[in-house]
Amino acid sequence: MINIPFVDNLIYALGADNEVAVSNFLQSFLLSQPERVTQEMVEAYLSCAQKPNAKFSALAFLQGDLYFDLSLYIRQLKIPTLFCWGEEAQSTNIKLGRRLASLNKNAIRDFQVIGHSCILAHLEIPEVLIGLLYKNL
Repeated sequence: MINIPFVDNLIYALGADNEVAVSNFLQSFLLSQPERVTQEMVEAYLSCAQKPNAKFSALAFLQGDLYFDLSLYIRQLKIPTLFCWGEEAQSTNIKLGRRLASLNKNAIRDFQVIGHSCILAHLEIPEVLIGLLYKNL
């Protein structure tokens, strides 16, 4: 249905282009604890969602057009890297993260599981991420 003209606009308007939808998406899929969603987060995501042509990236994501196999490229990474993985991430489990990290041990120096967090651990518990970054400098 996402490919049907006008229906795609309706889906985007109802599912991403309003404060309730953004807040619900953050609470349901991106953060592990709904009370961690702040008004500032909602406003930032909503502002991005309302930019001209923003719907095209969101709809492409929903259609699966933005997916790619990171394992094909991770071996090219040369910059020292720390992987931080949200323990409760729904769409990407820890086994996947560990497998990706193992593909380039020269660049990927450490793999840290961030407890009580989801895919946006840097927003949920930034103090933990900041601590890990300082520790791994």
